[in-house]
Amino acid sequence: PPADWNAFCKEANETLITAVQIETVEAAEIVDQIAATEGVDMLYIGPGDLSMNLGIPGQATHPRILEIMNRVGRSCKEHGKIAASHIGSTEVLGQLAPLGFSVFGYSAAARLLFDGTVAMVERAHVAVGAK
Repeated sequence: PPADWNAFCKEANETLITAVQIETVEAAEIVDQIAATEGVDMLYIGPGDLSMNLGIPGQATHPRILEIMNRVGRSCKEHGKIAASHIGSTEVLGQLAPLGFSVFGYSAAARLLFDGTVAMVERAHVAVGAK
């Protein structure tokens, strides 16, 4: 444990990022209020969960999702907050960056582990001349 809990808590409060996830219709409707809230540093969209909540499961690039992402990007710019989104592939980066998104979470740890393992095995095959 920290020797000085007061100092620890003060530093933690000054250096941690508070992110609010936008994954429901209700949250999407009050994006401006959330972004204007003191102490909130980042709005983070989970497009998969948001698509489920909107009744369009699995359609992370549906026009309704993109419209919400656009609102989040605008609101974050207006209030000096970070716009962030979970992504399932890097292909959507070109759409999100112009909207003001600068932080991205990629899929899940399991997918990162799998992708890294596949890449390592492919490099190993090349190194030993295997097919």
